[in-house]
Amino acid sequence: MTEILPWHKGAWETLLEARRAGRFPHALLLTGPKGIGLGQFSRQLAAGLLCREPLANGLACHACKACRLIEAGYHPDLFIAMPEAEGKPIKIDQIRELIEFVSLKSQYERDKIGIIDPADAMNRNAANSLLKTLEEPPPSSRMLLLSHRPSFLPVTVRSRCQRVDLIASPRSEVIAWLASRMKAPHEPEDLLSLAGNGPLGALRMLEEGAYTLPQALLDDLEALSLKRSDPVTIAQKWLSIGPAEVIGCLMRLTVDMARLKLTADPPSLTNKSARNRLKVLIKPLDLTQVLDCYERLSQHHVLLSGYSNVNAQSLLEDVTIQWAEYRDTNERSIL
Repeated sequence: MTEILPWHKGAWETLLEARRAGRFPHALLLTGPKGIGLGQFSRQLAAGLLCREPLANGLACHACKACRLIEAGYHPDLFIAMPEAEGKPIKIDQIRELIEFVSLKSQYERDKIGIIDPADAMNRNAANSLLKTLEEPPPSSRMLLLSHRPSFLPVTVRSRCQRVDLIASPRSEVIAWLASRMKAPHEPEDLLSLAGNGPLGALRMLEEGAYTLPQALLDDLEALSLKRSDPVTIAQKWLSIGPAEVIGCLMRLTVDMARLKLTADPPSLTNKSARNRLKVLIKPLDLTQVLDCYERLSQHHVLLSGYSNVNAQSLLEDVTIQWAEYRDTNERSIL
C-alpha cells in the first residue's frame, strides 16, 4: 500500500500536520461508507507511525525492520481487534487483551497502536470496557477505531475519539481514478453510485460481477408482479446471493422508484440504465406503497447490519410477500 488514495489525501495531510506538531490524537474514529478504504487508511497510518524512517509524506518506507515485521503480519507494537468471523461481535475478552497490550511499554520505543475493525462490532460490555483507556490513554498509545456506522457506537465511545470522515470527494477526481482502473463499457459514475459512493467497493463490484445485481433483482420483482414466481422461491434465491447485499440494492432501487413517482424526469437516479424498467414496475403502485416498502427494507437493513442472530430467510420472505401483496391489492382495486 504505497499509494495515498485521492479521497484520503485531505484527512492524511491533516493528521500528518498534527503528527509533526506533536498533536496527533490518542484516539481516532475513522468513518465513511463501505468501499471508501477505512482499512487501507488505518493500516497505512499505523505503518507510518511505526516505521523507523517514514517518507516525507508520512507513508512507511517498506524497507526498515518495523516495516518488514508489519508486512510479515507481526509487529509487537501493533494489535488489531476484529470479529472472529464475519457477522460476529468483538467480545470483551478481545478488548481486554487490547487494553493490556497498549498499557505495556513499546518494544521499539515507538507508539503502541491498537486498531478496532469495525468498532461498531463491539458488544456493549466490550465498548464499556474500553472507555477508561480512551479517557486516560497510556503514554504513546494510539487507538484507531473504524466504523461505517458510527451511530451504532455508544456516545460515550464517540465522544472520547477525534472523528475523521473519509468521503469520495472531489467526485470528479474519484470518477477519474475509477475510470483509469476500469474497462469499457461500464460508466464509472454509475458504478460509483451503485456502490454507495465507495470507490473500492465499486471496483470490487466490477471484479465480482455484482454490478448486474440491480437488473437481476428487477427480474425477480417483475416475476413476482407477473406471478411467474412465488415469494418463497425468490427469497431463497436472494439468500444465496447475500441478504445484506440484496437488501442494500433493493433500498437503492426503491429510492429510485420514489423519485420516479415524484417526477417523471428526476435529476438523478442511482440506477440510470433501469429507468424504463422501474417506470413499468411502479406504474400500478402509489407513492405510499413505495415509501412503505423502503421503510421495511430499512428496518431489515438495520437488523442484518447488527451482530445478533437474525433469520435472514424470514426477512427476505417478508420483503417478497409485501411485494406480492401490493400486486394482489392493486389487482383487486382494478376489478
